[in-house]
Amino acid sequence: IVHYGNAHSGHFITFRKPLNSELTNNINDEWLQISDSTINRVRTNMLLNSNVYMLFYDKVSQKFINTENI
Repeated sequence: IVHYGNAHSGHFITFRKPLNSELTNNINDEWLQISDSTINRVRTNMLLNSNVYMLFYDKVSQKFINTENI
């Protein structure tokens, strides 16, 4: 989660790592940037430069994990 603004007002956006089935051309450093009704595909460097202050982790079923690139 990223917050833009100050303590009295602002806007929150979130980044989410796509599942393998949601990747574009198997780009492993791709993330989804979600803001209200807009979803954009961004690269890891954009995420790392966004002052992310809260992370959440989801447990993913083994059938969604692609181990070919590990």
